[in-house]
Amino acid sequence: MVINMSQQIYGNLNGKQNKKGKKLLIILICIAAAVVVVLAIIGFTVGANPAERQYISSAITENTQLRLQIDQLNEEIERLNEEIARLGGELELRPTIAPEPYSVPDGIMEAVPTATPAVISPRNY
Repeated sequence: MVINMSQQIYGNLNGKQNKKGKKLLIILICIAAAVVVVLAIIGFTVGANPAERQYISSAITENTQLRLQIDQLNEEIERLNEEIARLGGELELRPTIAPEPYSVPDGIMEAVPTATPAVISPRNY
Protein backbone atom coordinates (compact mmCIF):
# COMPACT_ATOMS: atom_id res chain seq x y z
CA MET A 1 0.00 0.00 0.00
CA VAL A 2 2.84 2.36 0.79
CA ILE A 3 4.37 1.63 -2.60
CA ASN A 4 1.09 2.37 -4.33
CA MET A 5 0.79 5.69 -2.49
CA SER A 6 4.33 6.58 -3.34
CA GLN A 7 3.65 5.87 -7.00
CA GLN A 8 0.64 8.15 -6.87
CA ILE A 9 2.67 10.87 -5.25
CA TYR A 10 5.54 10.32 -7.64
CA GLY A 11 3.11 10.37 -10.55
CA ASN A 12 1.66 13.63 -9.31
CA LEU A 13 5.08 15.12 -8.76
CA ASN A 14 6.26 13.98 -12.16
CA GLY A 15 3.18 15.55 -13.79
CA LYS A 16 2.07 12.56 -15.83
CA GLN A 17 -1.56 12.91 -14.73
CA ASN A 18 -1.50 16.65 -15.24
CA LYS A 19 -0.18 16.35 -18.83
CA LYS A 20 -3.49 14.91 -20.07
CA GLY A 21 -5.39 17.90 -18.72
CA LYS A 22 -2.88 20.31 -20.23
CA LYS A 23 -3.09 18.60 -23.62
CA LEU A 24 -6.87 18.74 -23.53
CA LEU A 25 -6.80 22.42 -22.55
CA ILE A 26 -4.36 23.24 -25.37
CA ILE A 27 -6.52 21.37 -27.90
CA LEU A 28 -9.64 23.22 -26.77
CA ILE A 29 -7.87 26.59 -27.00
CA CYS A 30 -6.65 25.76 -30.54
CA ILE A 31 -10.15 24.74 -31.63
CA ALA A 32 -11.64 27.92 -30.16
CA ALA A 33 -8.99 30.04 -31.90
CA ALA A 34 -9.67 28.28 -35.21
CA VAL A 35 -13.41 28.92 -34.86
CA VAL A 36 -12.79 32.60 -34.12
CA VAL A 37 -10.49 32.92 -37.15
CA VAL A 38 -13.03 31.23 -39.45
CA LEU A 39 -15.84 33.46 -38.17
CA ALA A 40 -13.67 36.54 -38.66
CA ILE A 41 -12.87 35.52 -42.24
CA ILE A 42 -16.54 34.96 -42.97
CA GLY A 43 -17.39 38.31 -41.39
CA PHE A 44 -14.80 40.17 -43.44
CA THR A 45 -15.85 38.41 -46.63
CA VAL A 46 -19.54 39.15 -46.19
CA GLY A 47 -18.98 42.68 -44.90
CA ALA A 48 -16.51 43.62 -47.61
CA ASN A 49 -19.12 44.64 -50.20
CA PRO A 50 -21.79 47.03 -48.91
CA ALA A 51 -23.99 46.47 -51.99
CA GLU A 52 -24.12 42.74 -51.32
CA ARG A 53 -24.78 43.39 -47.64
CA GLN A 54 -27.66 45.72 -48.54
CA TYR A 55 -29.01 43.17 -51.04
CA ILE A 56 -28.87 40.43 -48.40
CA SER A 57 -30.52 42.71 -45.86
CA SER A 58 -33.34 43.61 -48.27
CA ALA A 59 -33.80 39.95 -49.18
CA ILE A 60 -34.07 39.03 -45.50
CA THR A 61 -36.57 41.85 -44.94
CA GLU A 62 -38.65 40.76 -47.94
CA ASN A 63 -38.51 37.14 -46.77
CA THR A 64 -39.75 38.18 -43.33
CA GLN A 65 -42.61 40.21 -44.82
CA LEU A 66 -43.61 37.34 -47.10
CA ARG A 67 -43.63 34.93 -44.16
CA LEU A 68 -45.90 37.31 -42.26
CA GLN A 69 -48.23 37.56 -45.27
CA ILE A 70 -48.30 33.78 -45.58
CA ASP A 71 -49.18 33.47 -41.90
CA GLN A 72 -51.98 36.03 -42.30
CA LEU A 73 -53.32 34.29 -45.40
CA ASN A 74 -53.19 30.90 -43.67
CA GLU A 75 -55.20 32.36 -40.78
CA GLU A 76 -57.71 33.79 -43.28
CA ILE A 77 -58.00 30.39 -45.01
CA GLU A 78 -58.58 28.71 -41.66
CA ARG A 79 -61.25 31.25 -40.76
CA LEU A 80 -62.98 30.81 -44.14
CA ASN A 81 -62.89 27.01 -43.83
CA GLU A 82 -64.55 27.31 -40.42
CA GLU A 83 -67.18 29.61 -41.96
CA ILE A 84 -67.82 27.09 -44.77
CA ALA A 85 -68.22 24.29 -42.23
CA ARG A 86 -70.63 26.41 -40.16
CA LEU A 87 -72.72 27.37 -43.21
CA GLY A 88 -72.75 23.75 -44.40
CA GLY A 89 -74.11 22.70 -41.00
CA GLU A 90 -76.82 25.37 -41.19
CA LEU A 91 -77.75 24.24 -44.70
CA GLU A 92 -78.12 20.64 -43.56
CA LEU A 93 -80.44 21.72 -40.74
CA ARG A 94 -82.82 23.55 -43.08
CA PRO A 95 -85.84 21.57 -44.24
CA THR A 96 -85.94 20.72 -47.92
CA ILE A 97 -89.06 21.38 -49.94
CA ALA A 98 -90.37 18.39 -51.84
CA PRO A 99 -90.50 19.07 -55.58
CA GLU A 100 -93.95 19.26 -57.15
CA PRO A 101 -94.64 16.96 -60.08
CA TYR A 102 -94.82 18.71 -63.45
CA SER A 103 -98.15 18.73 -65.20
CA VAL A 104 -99.32 20.48 -68.33
CA PRO A 105 -101.76 23.28 -67.46
CA ASP A 106 -105.33 22.89 -68.74
CA GLY A 107 -106.36 24.92 -71.75
CA ILE A 108 -103.06 24.71 -73.55
CA MET A 109 -103.48 22.88 -76.79
CA GLU A 110 -100.86 20.62 -78.02
CA ALA A 111 -98.85 22.10 -80.79
CA VAL A 112 -99.72 20.59 -84.14
CA PRO A 113 -96.78 20.51 -86.49
CA THR A 114 -97.39 22.36 -89.74
CA ALA A 115 -95.76 21.81 -93.07
CA THR A 116 -92.83 24.01 -93.81
CA PRO A 117 -93.58 26.54 -96.53
CA ALA A 118 -92.01 25.93 -99.87
CA VAL A 119 -89.15 28.19 -100.71
CA ILE A 120 -89.97 30.35 -103.69
CA SER A 121 -87.10 31.44 -105.81
CA PRO A 122 -87.03 35.09 -106.92
CA ARG A 123 -86.55 33.98 -110.55
CA ASN A 124 -89.97 32.33 -110.67
CA TYR A 125 -91.84 35.62 -110.30
